[in-house]
Amino acid sequence: MASAWCFRRGTTSAAPAGGRPKMARLTPMLASVATSAALVSLRDLPQHHTIDYNLKLNFANGESIALNNTAVNVAPAMIFMELALPMLAASENPFARVPVKDISGTIRVTPQAREAQILSVNVPRLKYRPGETVKAFVTYRPFRAGDATMPIELTLPRDLPDGPYQLVVSDWQRYLGDEASSEPFRFSAESAAEVFSVVRDFTSIRHNAVYARLMRQADGVAIGRVAMPRLPSSRRQVLLGAGRSNTTPFVSSTTKSYPTEYVMDGSAEFVITIDNEARVEVGNTGGAATPRAITKPETGSPEKTAPNPTEDKEKDKDRSKPGKTEKDAESPTVPGN
Repeated sequence: MASAWCFRRGTTSAAPAGGRPKMARLTPMLASVATSAALVSLRDLPQHHTIDYNLKLNFANGESIALNNTAVNVAPAMIFMELALPMLAASENPFARVPVKDISGTIRVTPQAREAQILSVNVPRLKYRPGETVKAFVTYRPFRAGDATMPIELTLPRDLPDGPYQLVVSDWQRYLGDEASSEPFRFSAESAAEVFSVVRDFTSIRHNAVYARLMRQADGVAIGRVAMPRLPSSRRQVLLGAGRSNTTPFVSSTTKSYPTEYVMDGSAEFVITIDNEARVEVGNTGGAATPRAITKPETGSPEKTAPNPTEDKEKDKDRSKPGKTEKDAESPTVPGN
């Protein structure tokens, strides 16, 4: 079949006679075939496996997208979906059709499932002064391995007003959902260049990491993708009342990521209090994680709570008194799922 070549917006695409779709639209399909061949051409994937992929997509307009991430126990089609997102966004957006020029990189498969379930998060204190550091301990269970604990820290902004704030410790999926709800302007575009910025924001989120987020008040305004956080309320109302369609209110957040060896699953939430005159308070602050697949506890099993250091000291005093035996003193309980 004869084909005629045409040039549009500095790119080259093929338009066969008879009005059939251009060859550029077949690129995602061809990339899918190439990805599947690279993964399973010699043998099927192991039952339990981890895929580390490091790919680079170069586009006809000079833009490039890097895909460097990890997936556990997924089908080859899921890797293609990661690969197809930038290509479809670049070619099917309302601003300009930008075809992909070439794709290169490596895909590494190992026969171990490097994933872990977040069981609980312990925050020893729930009251802080602005500028202090929140310390937490994440207990997780790797696939077919024993429990482990990971310490994390988050430094609070010095300009935090007094009041309660939500603290979330989570996996990448919860983090992505919170990003989209608190800062929706980061996932919208008004030009072809901004389309690539949106894709980079999405693909830069690592799967093998733990994320901490401190939610502040709704104090920010974005015009397009330009964010103006922590505005005075009067100025914020002026911008929101101007009637511009690309003006978006958003919630300022303090976030931090902690790379891990595993792809984590689960999250936990706390409410911490900011008080300029706060004193050190230690309490029962163990938080059970919330996995996406929730397993109900057995009927009649007692609820487990975090240990209380104050109660432990009182029990130690009781043990030292005459007539008290080890059997009389209650054993402290520990955090559980």
